[in-house]
Amino acid sequence: MDTTEETREAAVSVTGLWVAGLRALESERPDRVFADPYARDLAGTEFHNAHRLTGADEGYALSPVVLRTRFSDAVLTDAVGRGIRQVVMLGAGMDTRAYRLPLPADLALWELDRAEPLDYKRAVLERAGARAACRTVTVHADLADPWEEELLGAGLDTGLPTVWLVEGVFLYLDAATAESVAAAITRHSAPGSVLVFDAYGEGAFDAPAFAGWNAAFAERGTLLGPPQDEPDRWIARHGWRAAAYSRQDVLAGRCPWAPAEPRRVAEAFLDRSWMVRAELPAPDGSAR
Repeated sequence: MDTTEETREAAVSVTGLWVAGLRALESERPDRVFADPYARDLAGTEFHNAHRLTGADEGYALSPVVLRTRFSDAVLTDAVGRGIRQVVMLGAGMDTRAYRLPLPADLALWELDRAEPLDYKRAVLERAGARAACRTVTVHADLADPWEEELLGAGLDTGLPTVWLVEGVFLYLDAATAESVAAAITRHSAPGSVLVFDAYGEGAFDAPAFAGWNAAFAERGTLLGPPQDEPDRWIARHGWRAAAYSRQDVLAGRCPWAPAEPRRVAEAFLDRSWMVRAELPAPDGSAR
């Protein structure tokens, strides 16, 4: 890594680099459930911290990241297979779905985040010779600030259904900002749009096995937003038809959006944690 790239890495949220490290750890397992060939390079020097914090030496990645990645991949693939051709990733960070999934060339994918992580990611992917499978559009914006005009100005067609991927985002937002983001997503979604996000309830991060992460968050001053104990009902108040899936749902095979998972993957998903898939119905309540 050259000096310029090291400087860029230093400006990127460390949690985004840790998440890339977690995807790298899963990708390098012989029994991996997904492959992200760019994750280790994106994690950079933080890969070793991600390895240490997960307890990966014990043979598994203690993190909800693996399941949420797999879940969102499945929902996105299904939606694209049904003809949706717009995807928006809020807080896109180190996400590489445009490069690692077999997405159709006529798909448009907007990545919205602060300039620092997106510029860093672009530099790493260019160095790796990565090529996107679809058209990608970069939108520099912070969800804590006005961001809708930037996204609309980048070409999003609000008259067409959109897949909204909001992974690892709501847990860092205060209640007012989370409500504002949900309202904005709804405002710019056509019937048939799909929303995917993860949610964490009261006490989700209190497990002893998560102590290393909590200490790392505290050391870096990373703040978490308020818990969401009924995320499906919360997003339903914004007009979405939603279903939330817990670890128990995945283990029992009740989650159609997560393919049959190795037990280690489902068990690493925290108690009082959910993956949510929501669809926006037409005004008369019918599906598009």
